[in-house]
Amino acid sequence: MSENANLFRNVENDNLDCRLFGYICDSEERGGFFDLSEVYLAKLGAGTAQTELPIGKDHLNWQGLVGEAVYATSAVSAMSYSVFSLDKIGSMTDFHLEILEKAQKGTVLIAVAKVLEQGEKEITVQAEIKNQEDKLLAKAGGKFIIESDFVYTYADYLRKIGIQ
Repeated sequence: MSENANLFRNVENDNLDCRLFGYICDSEERGGFFDLSEVYLAKLGAGTAQTELPIGKDHLNWQGLVGEAVYATSAVSAMSYSVFSLDKIGSMTDFHLEILEKAQKGTVLIAVAKVLEQGEKEITVQAEIKNQEDKLLAKAGGKFIIESDFVYTYADYLRKIGIQ
């Protein structure tokens, strides 16, 4: 773990049901990918989510800049959490990313995702990625095909691993 490992651990609940909020936060803590990538869940509301990714040397490409995959990880993470906040789990079927400016070490990528449209089988989401000075660095969008309810699926997972 880098020097940034425990900077962003207090997730703000923006009026989301406490049970759903707790399950989502628990899943974030159990997810090894987020520890490796250092994407931290910062805020959850109904249909919205914010993640923060403090850029360290391991996030830089050979030019010393943040590459496309880091932006994509930041955006997709926030977008996925915004879908979870509607008590839904889905598979991303479409993703697009527009990078406006490359970030450097010391930048905190702040991705804010918002659900634009929720149908019976599909959810459309957008995200903006800004730095800690509120400068827009990238925009993203995508679609998720709904597979199930988050709470049901996560509760089933917990039962399978022996947690009631």
